[in-house]
Amino acid sequence: DADGERLYKELLRCGVVVRFFGTQGGALSAHVRLSAPRSADVPRVLAAFRAARDGELAVQNERARVAAVAALDAREGERTAFLFDLDGVLADVSQSYREAIRGTYQHFVGRALAADAIAIAKAKGDANNDWVVTHRLIVAALGADAQHPSFEDVRDYFEKLYHGGLWRREKLLVSKRRLQALADVAPLALVTGRPREPDTRRFLEQYDLGELFGDRVVCMGDAPAKPSPAPVLLALQKMAIAPSPCVLFFGDTVDDMVAGVDAGVQPIGVLLAEDSDAAAAATTLSEAGAHGVVGVGVGDLIEHVVATAAVSSIDNPRSGGASGGGASGGGNGGGSSSGGGTNGGRDAGLQRVATVQRKTNETEISCVLNVDGSGKNSISTGVGFYDHMIGAFAKHGRFDITLTCKGDLHIDDHHTVEDVAIALGTAFREATAGAKRHRIARFGHAYVPL
Repeated sequence: DADGERLYKELLRCGVVVRFFGTQGGALSAHVRLSAPRSADVPRVLAAFRAARDGELAVQNERARVAAVAALDAREGERTAFLFDLDGVLADVSQSYREAIRGTYQHFVGRALAADAIAIAKAKGDANNDWVVTHRLIVAALGADAQHPSFEDVRDYFEKLYHGGLWRREKLLVSKRRLQALADVAPLALVTGRPREPDTRRFLEQYDLGELFGDRVVCMGDAPAKPSPAPVLLALQKMAIAPSPCVLFFGDTVDDMVAGVDAGVQPIGVLLAEDSDAAAAATTLSEAGAHGVVGVGVGDLIEHVVATAAVSSIDNPRSGGASGGGASGGGNGGGSSSGGGTNGGRDAGLQRVATVQRKTNETEISCVLNVDGSGKNSISTGVGFYDHMIGAFAKHGRFDITLTCKGDLHIDDHHTVEDVAIALGTAFREATAGAKRHRIARFGHAYVPL
């Protein structure tokens, strides 16, 4: 039972719809039930199973993958974007900024800094500025009664070490090729606590990343420091993008996660190579608001996002599709249909609508459909139960449907039922042609032998 309940909770965290029977007792008490409406969903369910089997780090990584892919599915009025902290996310600073903290501490305290002291300080939050963190560590080590160096003295010694050569040890954690591929999917921005000059500029020039970020770079002094959401919001302002779950912010600290949550975007945690307890570090980031945590660097996640976007562009091309042309009708008498109207989908201000007129030897049908309606409907087919069912379909699907049919009911109602279904299906096809099928997925299917 405990294993069944744990699996249930872990699958939920990975975004899989699942039912747990443990509360019902009986033979199924240790079982779960899940649904994969489409064959394309099966790999995702299997990935969630593997994550649940492999433990917390795997679950956090799968949560990050799910959040990243979901960010590609922008609703009307939303835009996808990817924001990055610099240190620990794109830049390995374990031998530069971290070493400057350790060297400055040893200079003023006279002994080495404990191996996990920086991680502990960062986990407490309000630790975006390394000069401040270093000064706090030194003051705490010397004790309340000792004479403390001033913040300015600590900062100046730190800068002496860093600009004296430690900056040369920084390495890029994610290749430019991967970042360029991601930039082809959605715009990128940088939100860092570094000074702009020369620290941030020099790193971007060193790895030729300037064009990828352009003027979408927020540095120390541009806005109040994280954990304030101000730097994240400023980056979005530079991009002319509103906060939404379709904006991901990759960071390695509690401050990054809090800033992302408060800014109204989805923060994704990134582990550091020096994390001695990766599971504990992941839990800390998750509790601070991370929608998943990935390992050192974000290269693998970027590859997954780029591959998903490539498949999506094939299935749902972004260029708007024109309304479909004529469709031959069924029924005994044959017929034709024509549709029109504008299609909505991703583009703000457009609606997914269609009008179908269909006339055969047995029926004459007029159907007006608005996929993005509110459930208003007026149905008149001459078959009372059919009117009721189409009305319920419109109401619960929030489709606006106006439909009339004059059929040969003096013979039977099956021509009316068949031809109305053809006309309504044609209207849906035309209203959601091309890219306008965005966010529509098969709910399920069944084979029913007769």
